[in-house]
Amino acid sequence: MHEFLKKVAKPASEPQNKDEVIETGLHSIHNLPGHSFPEPVVLSGMLTECRMKFVPPISEEDSRAAKISLSQEIAELYVRRKDILLTILKDQKQLFEGGAVIWGCVVEANKLLYDPNNHHTLPAAVIYSTDASRETELEQIEVIAKDLQKGGDPDDKELQDFILTTKMDHERILRKELPNRYTYGRAVFYATCLVSPQHLPTGCLTHSFLPLVINFEATEAAMILPSRFWPQRLISFWTSSKQSENASPSQ
Repeated sequence: MHEFLKKVAKPASEPQNKDEVIETGLHSIHNLPGHSFPEPVVLSGMLTECRMKFVPPISEEDSRAAKISLSQEIAELYVRRKDILLTILKDQKQLFEGGAVIWGCVVEANKLLYDPNNHHTLPAAVIYSTDASRETELEQIEVIAKDLQKGGDPDDKELQDFILTTKMDHERILRKELPNRYTYGRAVFYATCLVSPQHLPTGCLTHSFLPLVINFEATEAAMILPSRFWPQRLISFWTSSKQSENASPSQ
């Protein structure tokens, strides 16, 4: 999957126009060196605290502050292309009024999303599971994400058909379920979301796992839970992940 998602980008020293900002190369961040997942009890506690902070329907003030927005240049580009990701902007109301918070794992993202100096809202591919009984088993989800990036088993026709679909759709997939036998019997979905740096505690991606908001019955769209709804220990974990390769969360 990595190869077909990877696009050619100019060196950082060369100027990029608005099209190149969108199409710049994708880069993986699975489990950055030295970073480990918190214990399940910590993950469960973090998720519970996120859910306590994000109780839909959220207030108008929170809705305004949490809204995903695009720069004028990128918005014009998406409109011109009739990009399916505009659905996420349109369906934010459904997410704010009836969304549920779950864990997600980044598969790949526009490489500018790792740059703390970037202010553009840009796409990232994530996977998530709706299996509530196993929602803290993130290491298993990350294994699936890593395998997807490597292209999966070339002899697995069902999986290769899935990957081919993502190729044909140019990675613009709002939600698509992965083959069940490939996901340890879990319901796991591949999705493309929009990442707003201003809604991340570090202003950029620093870890592969993060909380998402979905409203499965109302919309296929998913969004990253804005950091205003993150508990302090999750913010601290993300911040320490950026500052140190040996970061680990405290219970």
